[in-house]
Amino acid sequence: NKMWTIKYCGAWNYRPYAEGLSAEINSKFYETCEIEVGDNGQFEIYKSGVSILSKKEFGDFFTIEDVKKKLEELGQSFYAE
Repeated sequence: NKMWTIKYCGAWNYRPYAEGLSAEINSKFYETCEIEVGDNGQFEIYKSGVSILSKKEFGDFFTIEDVKKKLEELGQSFYAE
């Protein structure tokens, strides 16, 4: 069961942002995060298949802190239960 997934737009070269965020999740939190090409303009992070935050909703590229803040608002833990 992969924990985190980041879907990014290949056409707009969002991959470096996806790789950076994924690496941070893997190294700082020891959670598994994979990246995959998504839809045009997409930059979105999923926890166990559920969308947590997207660039469209957020208005910009988000950081790990933004993801943690959003999870707190949702009353969820960053880690897999």
